[in-house]
Amino acid sequence: MTLQQTISRLYRQAGIKQGSSHSGRRSLAAKVLAAIDSMPDATLVKVVAKTGLDKKTVTNLITQAGEQAGVRIIKSGPVYTLESWGPIIKRSGAKMALTGALNAPTIPT
Repeated sequence: MTLQQTISRLYRQAGIKQGSSHSGRRSLAAKVLAAIDSMPDATLVKVVAKTGLDKKTVTNLITQAGEQAGVRIIKSGPVYTLESWGPIIKRSGAKMALTGALNAPTIPT
């Protein structure tokens, strides 16, 4: 199952009708980028721990952010460094994604 299919399935299960796999990937990518930006020695293991995502997803999102959003990430040994956010993803929004500030409020049932 691809990342796009997984995100689309999660939206359907959550009853979100207007959510697209594109918006979900962008939110996850922003979360990963904010995690990298928030620590001086951002290794894959540390980014996984901070985001709660698996290694494969984090690696794919880093690659896609570079290819599709113009983000520039340098990898030196095991350490990732975010050099440029590019023109699409905003640092302030990414920080909000990482902290959960963009999450919808929980509605008691």
